[in-house]
Amino acid sequence: MQTANSRARATESEGWARLLPLVVLLLAIAATAALALWSARVHQAQDRALLERRTEAFGLALSSRVQAYVDTLPGLRQFGVFRQSPTDAEFSQYVRAISLQHRFPGLALTFFAERVASADRAAYLAAVRGDRSENPQGHPDWAIQPAGERPKYMVIRHVYPLDAISSGYDLYDPAQSYRIAVDRAIASGSNVATGPLLLARDRFTKGKPELTSVVIRMPLYSGGVIPDSVEARRANAQGLAGISFNAKELVGSVLSAELTDEAHIRIVDLSSRRQNQNAVVFDSQGPAGGTSPDNTADNAAGGAVRFAIEVADRSWEIVVTPKPASPVGALHSDTWLVIGFGALLAVAFTAMTRTLANASRRAEAGVRAATAALLAERDGLEKSESRYRRLFESSEHALEHQARLTAILDSTPDFVGSADVHGRNLFLNLAWRRLQGRGETEDVSALTIAECHPPWAAAIVLQQGMPEATRVGVWTGQTAVLAADGREIPVSQVILCHRDAKGDVTHFSTVARDLTEQKRAETERRALEAQLRESQKMESVGTLAGGVAHDFNNVLAAILGNTALAAEALDESHPAQQNLARVKQAASRARSLVQQILTFSRRTTQQFSLQSLGPLVEEAVSLLRSTLPPTVNLRSTITTEPLFVLADSAQMQQVVMNLCTNAWQALPEGRGSVDVSLAAVAYGPGDAMPRGLQPGHYARIRVKDDGIGMAALTRQRVFEPFFTTKRVGEGTGLGLAVVHGIVAGSSGAITVESMPGSGSCFDVYLPRHPEPALGEAIALDEFERPTGSGEEILYVDDDEVVALTMQALLERAGYRVTCRANGTAALAQLEASPGRFALVISDFNMPDMSGLVVAQRLRELDPGLPVVITSGYVTDDLQERAKALGVKAVLLKEYSLERLVALVHGILDE
Repeated sequence: MQTANSRARATESEGWARLLPLVVLLLAIAATAALALWSARVHQAQDRALLERRTEAFGLALSSRVQAYVDTLPGLRQFGVFRQSPTDAEFSQYVRAISLQHRFPGLALTFFAERVASADRAAYLAAVRGDRSENPQGHPDWAIQPAGERPKYMVIRHVYPLDAISSGYDLYDPAQSYRIAVDRAIASGSNVATGPLLLARDRFTKGKPELTSVVIRMPLYSGGVIPDSVEARRANAQGLAGISFNAKELVGSVLSAELTDEAHIRIVDLSSRRQNQNAVVFDSQGPAGGTSPDNTADNAAGGAVRFAIEVADRSWEIVVTPKPASPVGALHSDTWLVIGFGALLAVAFTAMTRTLANASRRAEAGVRAATAALLAERDGLEKSESRYRRLFESSEHALEHQARLTAILDSTPDFVGSADVHGRNLFLNLAWRRLQGRGETEDVSALTIAECHPPWAAAIVLQQGMPEATRVGVWTGQTAVLAADGREIPVSQVILCHRDAKGDVTHFSTVARDLTEQKRAETERRALEAQLRESQKMESVGTLAGGVAHDFNNVLAAILGNTALAAEALDESHPAQQNLARVKQAASRARSLVQQILTFSRRTTQQFSLQSLGPLVEEAVSLLRSTLPPTVNLRSTITTEPLFVLADSAQMQQVVMNLCTNAWQALPEGRGSVDVSLAAVAYGPGDAMPRGLQPGHYARIRVKDDGIGMAALTRQRVFEPFFTTKRVGEGTGLGLAVVHGIVAGSSGAITVESMPGSGSCFDVYLPRHPEPALGEAIALDEFERPTGSGEEILYVDDDEVVALTMQALLERAGYRVTCRANGTAALAQLEASPGRFALVISDFNMPDMSGLVVAQRLRELDPGLPVVITSGYVTDDLQERAKALGVKAVLLKEYSLERLVALVHGILDE
């Protein structure tokens, strides 16, 4: 019985011994498969997270690049509003100056369109065709495309780079689909983008989807301000400014090679998709890497990552789908290691089990206990080894991954960090640690978010950024980070919210990019724009001053001339002589004032001569007294010693007036004192002297005030053009710069001493010259009275009062005078009476032809007939052109009373 039982047990044991190796093999294979599956899923999750980060980085970079393109439109708007139908040269100069095509890869076109009414079409065509600012032949064949009569046109006037197909294109053509988009841009007052399309220059290359472009238009309105209502915007629309960029080049400029190799990238315009229009902006698997002709929605299988960005008034959806990999290639090396190692263990355990089973059959009774103990020990060792191996591999992989990630984050100049839900920092990269004055290995867990930002920025992060990131996953905005020395660094910041598998918030991460250089460039750009506006304003003031001075000098010439004639016609004891003298005095003062206006507007030529500085300073101070407010006490101390300097008298008076004006404007609330003094000073070789002076004798003009004073930084920049401490609209920043230029041009020097709260003192030093001999100085009113011998003079002037006054002055001196009102009548008179006239005097500024044209015609008609030109203002350019035509003299009209007769006498006596 026992033997039978033993046999039965032996048979049973033999059966189990045969099955045991198979069971062990199956268990080992199952364990290996489970480990391989777990490893594959871990790596799949890591690859998915990496794809999401790369997609997010690509989307943010693309959005930033598109916004940078859109940010060029406000400059085009200001240029278009200010210029109002610019010439070819003006537009090309502007576009080249800001280097659009060099700074923005993918920018295909920059264009400027103007709205033209049907009634103005002919004049507009003539103006464009006649624009020779860059092309000497103009544009004789330029036309509005397509042809046809329309109530209004929106004509593309300028295109850069030059595109003959687009130039002249009418965006108001009702037959085109984009007319609706143009009307929408004007009615909304904001930027309007198109869907993907082919530019006019590319319309005949439809087989090349890589030419697909996007156009963004910005409306322009009269005055540069967007009206409040839709009706006003449509009525005041002036034109459009726009840019277009090539979709392929735009995406290629920010698309990483890793993302292209690993995934299929597809960008779709959602607005176009809803309208059943061509919606594909970019498709990395399209022909030549351009766009795909497919216009259907992207319904990629699971695994696609989607990201949306805003482009003007449209939205683009970025769909990134991982490329399918072979089952073998999809497995990570760690997974293959698990499979290989598991297979080896399975084979080893199976062989061991088979050996043990065979041994148990031979010595079952004696080895059963040992076999059981061995199996138990083997199972324990197997479990311990497996746990240790998994722990070791997991720890080693995590540490290696963290080290790589930390190295990447420490190499970027951006500020990268993470914090828990309570605002305590978990990680700060190397750039942020250095900014905070922290060591590379120092613990930052005690440092809070509020301590990394200035108070106002911390409030934005804690009250806006983190709550918004918690709701939608991400928040972007502009804040600032705090340096160890207290400096605030402006940054563009992104905050991301991270959650666990249950959806609970675990921590926040952030990336902040330094905007210091961008802010500085923006500040410099605004400063340059302000300087441009100021210089243009000063140019307009100069033009206005020149025109006013011309007409005013005609009036002054008539007043002074007729006053002199009336005074001469009356006895010296006549009661009216006193009134006439006052008229003459007032007119002379007005003449001096006009000269100052022309000097300020740079319309007069510099006339350096030996001047006694005392009378000039006294006259400038007397003129200022009538303009300063009564709360300003203007005091002057002028030496009686004659101080002669080589300078322009009008410019010297401008120096005094500018310094005094600057002084009283520095008085607190316009109350205080301004002291003006003139004195002689001398410096020897060993004396301490102001910077820029050599030993010698000088005349010193001092202007001192008891105003608010200046800090050291302001003193260093006080003579810079356009530098001013006044608010916008209260000063040009040119007053002291003009003073510095005049003093330097007169071989002098200027110094300033000032302290905050102690007022300012400006000293002007001009080199002294010996007093001229008595015969060298001639008073203004002491002129000779030469007489003529009956010679006949032709006087040409469109101002009848001036012409009659000059005729009376010349006839009083013994000449015969014939007057004509314009150049055409004068030339007709000379052709009808050759040899009759001994001299021609012509006004420069006349409606039909200028005095220079009259002189040129007379040079052809009668080369020997002398010509004199008179003008309300005389410039270097006028004198040079007159000299080239052989004109005998150019006379300022305001000095006709004193100099005209003597000038005529001298010319006729030659």
